[in-house]
Amino acid sequence: MRRDFARQCGIWRKAKERLLIVMDANEHAMDGPMSKMLEAEGVELEEFSHKYYGNKPPNTFINGRFPIDAGYKTPDVEVTVFCMLSFMKSPGDHRGWIIEVTTRSMLGKDLLRITRTPGRKLVSTQPRSVKRYNESVEKQFLLHRIPQRMDAVENLSRICGSLTSPWLKNMMLNLYRQMDEVRIYAEKKCRGFMIPAAEFSPAIQHWCDIIHAYQDLIKLKQGNKLS
Repeated sequence: MRRDFARQCGIWRKAKERLLIVMDANEHAMDGPMSKMLEAEGVELEEFSHKYYGNKPPNTFINGRFPIDAGYKTPDVEVTVFCMLSFMKSPGDHRGWIIEVTTRSMLGKDLLRITRTPGRKLVSTQPRSVKRYNESVEKQFLLHRIPQRMDAVENLSRICGSLTSPWLKNMMLNLYRQMDEVRIYAEKKCRGFMIPAAEFSPAIQHWCDIIHAYQDLIKLKQGNKLS
């Protein structure tokens, strides 16, 4: 099992995968055969939990005498915080671990931003919004004389025949473009979205303040004025 695991780690590393592995090794996390086999395989996996022990290594199994739970990572994974829970706060008979890893080293720098998908304001199953939409469209059509201009375009197309001239084509396209703009405007005004106020969170506010502070420092570094 150990040899198969070491070989699989080698396959992952050849594929340029970042690795962070936590396991119940059932042997000493630092001096056991697993660490030596991984070192011999040359997969660049290092045990990182021992760096947070202090002078006396803790027992990670409730009836054990030394750490038998191991955490291995590749050099391209940045572990910034490591916390080993007590047995009272752990769900099983091993100490629970809390590991903080930087997003940059785990997922990369260029991440897609998650944005809220806006819903459509015009919904046919809501009579009130449909009524407001139709009233707005009719009002804007009368204001911009859309019916009269449509009649004029129709008469000109009959006079000119099927091979319409460029100026008549431009007149038609401008009319249809303005009609689309009227419909888009009416949809925006037919209904409003009511977003409930989010519950205040001191933790979220704390991190928002830190983000804004760093953004201001970047502006100062770049020589920009603060708003």
